Amino acid sequence: MKKYLLVTMAIIAAALSTAQAQTWQANWASLDSRPVPEWWLDAKFGIFIHWGVYSVPAWCDGWYAEWYYRLIQKQSSGGSKTMIAHHNKTYGADFRYPHFAPEFKA
Repeated sequence: MKKYLLVTMAIIAAALSTAQAQTWQANWASLDSRPVPEWWLDAKFGIFIHWGVYSVPAWCDGWYAEWYYRLIQKQSSGGSKTMIAHHNKTYGADFRYPHFAPEFKA
């Protein structure tokens, strides 16, 4: 009997909490009306995201993609043979790094 009583109480509690829940709509006004928890304001949590023209080719051979320009420079200046071969095969030997700029959509 206690088991059924506990189950019934749990169902009632779940129904009440659902009935009190705010409805959310996919718009800024709905998001802005939601209260922000105090812990969130105190957490000082943030995200730093950066990206640049290097995200257009978005390829790298064991390095960071941010180094794409440096790694496709001429071999005499320390470029990566694998990166140079990939770049020349994919974009052509005459395609320079600044040519990616029009394709970058920030």
